[in-house]
Amino acid sequence: MIKLTKEVNAVINELEKNGFEAYAYGKCVRESFLGEKPLDWDLATNARLDKLKELFPEAETINKDREIIRLTYNENTDEDMIIIDVLPYGTAVEDKNIKFYDDIESQLKEESFVLNSMADNPNRKFYDTYDARGDIKARIIKTIGEPKEVFKKTPVKMFEAVELAAELGFDIDNDVYEGIVENVDLLDDDSLGYVRRSLERIIVSEHAGLGLNVLADTGLLGTVVGKEIYKGMRPSNRSDYIGLCEGIDKTKKVSDRRLALFYYCFSPKKAHEAIDRLDYSEKTNDRLHDAIQSQIKINFLGTFGEFKHYLCEKGWDRYNYLNNVSKAQRIVYDYQATKIESRQYYEAEIKKTGDPVFPEDLVVDANDVMEAGYANTKERADELLRLVVEKTHVKPNKNNRDDLLKELKKLSKSKFAVATRRIHWIK
Repeated sequence: MIKLTKEVNAVINELEKNGFEAYAYGKCVRESFLGEKPLDWDLATNARLDKLKELFPEAETINKDREIIRLTYNENTDEDMIIIDVLPYGTAVEDKNIKFYDDIESQLKEESFVLNSMADNPNRKFYDTYDARGDIKARIIKTIGEPKEVFKKTPVKMFEAVELAAELGFDIDNDVYEGIVENVDLLDDDSLGYVRRSLERIIVSEHAGLGLNVLADTGLLGTVVGKEIYKGMRPSNRSDYIGLCEGIDKTKKVSDRRLALFYYCFSPKKAHEAIDRLDYSEKTNDRLHDAIQSQIKINFLGTFGEFKHYLCEKGWDRYNYLNNVSKAQRIVYDYQATKIESRQYYEAEIKKTGDPVFPEDLVVDANDVMEAGYANTKERADELLRLVVEKTHVKPNKNNRDDLLKELKKLSKSKFAVATRRIHWIK
């Protein structure tokens, strides 16, 4: 028996009171046995959707076909939010053909992995038909049934096996491992949405390095980045990937940062192709491409002026992301911290001196430029301000009205002045 929260007990008791049965099952039971405190609970029941909506009118229907409702507790308090998904006995959420069952044993039989095949109801019975507790003790990942057949039926389950390894730090059973290797080619481009979500889960897991290592060893990495890119990895790329597997767990579990480190293990051209393959969210996509393009440049900002220009070009948000990726890269590969310390020094200097970095930091604005007759439109005025602020990156003392207007006049009339705006002439 496991300890259920008062909220979970209340839902089970409500179903029991109305003539139904319900069991906590799957991941939440496994987490309880591992001494964790589950916040996401799955309850399987013989009640169907109409009755569930009647008994729990406050619940949200999150999957109409699978008839799943969701109850959320402590949403507006300082306590940990508890999410309870209640679903009728039936096939897994990913299956396209929904089949409902009458009992919990049929539900558990549909689970692909032994570790997820436990169920508990303190008023009824604890189910561990396939000895999940034994696998937990042995720290091993097995399938229910022949692994090759499990993966042939549902190829994406191969990635679920890797997720379990990355989450728990458990070994994958030899038969399961061989089943993945044999069936890896069954995954096609129609699975890429699942592959992306799986990679995003693996990359922030407690044992991400183990998960990434399994992806490479089994050949699943070819599905993630594309088979040609995977097969074409050079010795230097493979060395970087091995280093990432060994060091990534020392970094903070921030998805976009760790994903950038993952794609750093490929040549820039191949990395851009691999990123586009998985159709990330717009924000993640932009960040990852930015990281690949800026990987070298951010580490070679030699002067204060170059740093200010780079910051002006990127903005604080993009800079902070790229800077944090650089810090994570240093941790993974144990690089010297000199370049990071230089950037920290420059950041502190900007805060201390108030030197202009962005056009809005200048003492003149677009209206001043137009009133002086150097631009006819706000767009042209903004363009000139972007040019003149680069001049102040080299000579911050020029951030006064008279000097700026003189520089703006030159920039508006002379292409040579534009081309040499970041040069500090020495007499």
